[in-house]
Amino acid sequence: MQLRLWGCIMEKTKGYVSGYGVSLLLGDAWKEVKQKEDRARLYYSNYPKSIQAPTQSSKIGKINDLDPVKYLNKDALKLTNRFVAMAVNGAGDALDQAGYLSQSVNRKEIGCIVGLSRPEFLSYSKLLHILFKLNKISPVSFPLLSRNIVCGQICIQFGLMGYAQSIGSSSVSGAQSIIWGLRLIQRKRIQKILVGGVETLSMLSLHQNKVLYDEYYKGLRGVLDIDELVPSEGASFCMLESEDTSGQGVFVQEYMIGRLDSKNMEEQYSRIIQQFCEQSGVKWSDISMVCCSVSSVYFPHEQIEWEALNLLNQRFDSIPLLSAPKVVLGEAEACLSNLQLVNAYEHLVNRRAIGQISWKSSEKGEDKEGLVLVSYLDRAFNYVLYWVKKEVG
Repeated sequence: MQLRLWGCIMEKTKGYVSGYGVSLLLGDAWKEVKQKEDRARLYYSNYPKSIQAPTQSSKIGKINDLDPVKYLNKDALKLTNRFVAMAVNGAGDALDQAGYLSQSVNRKEIGCIVGLSRPEFLSYSKLLHILFKLNKISPVSFPLLSRNIVCGQICIQFGLMGYAQSIGSSSVSGAQSIIWGLRLIQRKRIQKILVGGVETLSMLSLHQNKVLYDEYYKGLRGVLDIDELVPSEGASFCMLESEDTSGQGVFVQEYMIGRLDSKNMEEQYSRIIQQFCEQSGVKWSDISMVCCSVSSVYFPHEQIEWEALNLLNQRFDSIPLLSAPKVVLGEAEACLSNLQLVNAYEHLVNRRAIGQISWKSSEKGEDKEGLVLVSYLDRAFNYVLYWVKKEVG
């Protein structure tokens, strides 16, 4: 495949996943955290044994040493410290799995992209205003500070000196971190890059900060039934590499980014998946799993996905495995969109998937493996589709 760039034609370079790392609080962990909040950190992934674990100096500072009124209050600082800890663990796991944490490996050419959503939406902004009440910092500035601190800390902690960027957008920021990293590799501007995302703020974050919880929880209960929500909080990172750096692996292929109209979403989404398969040359019968996620409880995402799958099934003889983790209020879109790539990698390499899984066996009973279609829809009706392919050299 060719790419036209600055008036010249060049060949695209393939980008593949060589490692991943996830630090998450999902599903049932939420119930246990509510009962044992002091043990919440036990759910973070273990730090790689091949490198020194984070110390207090690897965080942004001791809470007692900072003026809580100058920039961040104590609760905001706790949140930022937690994001740093989770992101460093996730990034460390991804680098470790890819083989880049040994002392003999040069990590200076590895880049880093961190995606994190921007909370311009009304419901999101209201939650942040609770956190930053009577403080000088703007609530919408907190994600900006967090993603910049996380990106910088990862580079410092692991000695990454390549291209570094934090991405903040009102739509699919985590998926964009994957796409941006892939574009850099395809254009041969970089050979190795760590891409990922962290969640900005969730009901779980508010719940764990009792100072806020005690004062404002009763006021929130009338708006959102917190006990019924299943929020998520975490960091997810993948190591993307050029095919020139080593052998074969799980490759990230063609991608499509666009926007849906709020009317007839099921029909539109089905048409988009069909169009994507036609443009990419992917045969639906070859797809072994569809990874999909949505960043808002207001979207009928399960219905959309199943409508699309059922429509396509009328033309093909099988329905692939479906993996569809979901979150509320769009607060974890960066993390979950990146987690979909991890999910695809897990399925192709380790023959298993993380997240909630539903099975639809094919009529022929074939054990298919080779392609995974990754689908992501955010709260502003923006979507990203790409597919991952396993190639063994």
